[in-house]
Amino acid sequence: IHAESYINHFGVHRNTAYQALKDACKDLFARQFSYQELSPKGKVINQMSRWVSQIGYMDDGATVNLIFAPAIIPFITRLEEQFTSYELKQISGLTTAYAVRVYELLIAWRSTGKTPVSELSDFRQKLGVLETEYSRMHDFKKRVLDPAIKNVNEHTDITIKVEQHKTG
Repeated sequence: IHAESYINHFGVHRNTAYQALKDACKDLFARQFSYQELSPKGKVINQMSRWVSQIGYMDDGATVNLIFAPAIIPFITRLEEQFTSYELKQISGLTTAYAVRVYELLIAWRSTGKTPVSELSDFRQKLGVLETEYSRMHDFKKRVLDPAIKNVNEHTDITIKVEQHKTG
């Protein structure tokens, strides 16, 4: 990952790009993810891994070098066949991780023009909202959903309209 690419995509000053890459190195090294897989006997194993096992930032070249953790390699090799791709410029104007995630979730359904109805708990999980965060619907909408929708509508190539379905 070269700083020049970051500058071109996000339209920032060179020093800002350098600092962003350095910060991203530290953040990515600390990040982890969890997933489930089946044991040979069919039992569910809850796994946890880091994204990368090693990261380096080269000041002279303004580049980031990274080595992915072994657990992530099978997922990366299946990216093209199992995940939706998009142009980085589409999300460069988004200001929150929730807006990026909403965009990613929705463009998977771009060809149909609408998404299936989703349970709130599933939707929250897909956005990365913890069970302990924004537990009241009012707070979830005010802090997560509404700002993400506004951000996506203003800065990307799609327009979102949400319908809330209540049960009971």
